[in-house]
Amino acid sequence: MADAYFSAALTDGREPRFLWNAKMRFGKTFAAYHLAKRRKAKRVLVVTYKPAVEDAWQTDLETHTDFEGWEFFSRASIKDPTVIAVDTPLICFSSLQDLRGRTEDGAIKEHNQWIHEIVWDLVIIDEYHYGAWNDATRELLSGEERGGDDEFANAKGDDAEEDASKNLVEQLDNIKGQVFRAFSGTPFRAIASNEFSEDQIFNWTYTGEQRAKREFCANNPGKWNPYGALPEMNLLVYKLPEKLLKVAVQGKRNEFDLNTFFAATGKGNCASFTYKDQVQGWLEWLRGQDVDSVVQALDEGMAKPFPYADTNVLLT
Repeated sequence: MADAYFSAALTDGREPRFLWNAKMRFGKTFAAYHLAKRRKAKRVLVVTYKPAVEDAWQTDLETHTDFEGWEFFSRASIKDPTVIAVDTPLICFSSLQDLRGRTEDGAIKEHNQWIHEIVWDLVIIDEYHYGAWNDATRELLSGEERGGDDEFANAKGDDAEEDASKNLVEQLDNIKGQVFRAFSGTPFRAIASNEFSEDQIFNWTYTGEQRAKREFCANNPGKWNPYGALPEMNLLVYKLPEKLLKVAVQGKRNEFDLNTFFAATGKGNCASFTYKDQVQGWLEWLRGQDVDSVVQALDEGMAKPFPYADTNVLLT
């Protein structure tokens, strides 16, 4: 689908950008390499706000026979990427923080010069939902003069200079690419803001996955189902007692923090909840016990920071 869109976009002048909205374990890295292979791309740039995913990109490339002879390059590599034969597929991995960084005099970092001189056959923006298409990154990849400092500051890694997101007007040495493709398992902001049109998005969600499993089974009885091993997800919900629901709707309390509530100390047999009484009270609340006292605690703000006042301790 992405390959067909790119081919059509380059022909009729549409913007060559595409989004893969695919759930975890879809195999986005492996699929991306096959997209590059189908498009006969020889120079592929992979950029991300999460440098930690480098290992996954390198492992998928170097351990599969489909990509034999391909070269992987990153900042940690000792090879010179500029001497790799033009007909050898090259995957260059870089963090957006490093690409946007500048020297003290505002120049592109020396080790990134060659990246700015190439017209990449395919530019892949991984972990898109971390802000990879925020204002400052748009400027780097498309020449738009915008802001984006806050998102950059929240995501930057150790290799990013403090002023890397400043003086953005001067950072117009853009990355040049024929087509751009974004990856994400949770691109909700991008979809909500209409960054991509409907024909620029491929969706592979949990519900779509389970639908494919059922349809294959129905249409191919007796055959091995390639979706068969994909697990089903059972979602269980708890209906609040009416008295507690009224308190919540009236908005009298809004202080509950799940991570703090289940905080624990110690390890192994010595591990224990920090708030034993409150956890015990929550368990009894789920069983419908002593709802009136819970309502009183909610209403009067008792037993902060949690709305439980049971004094029993966990014995098991």
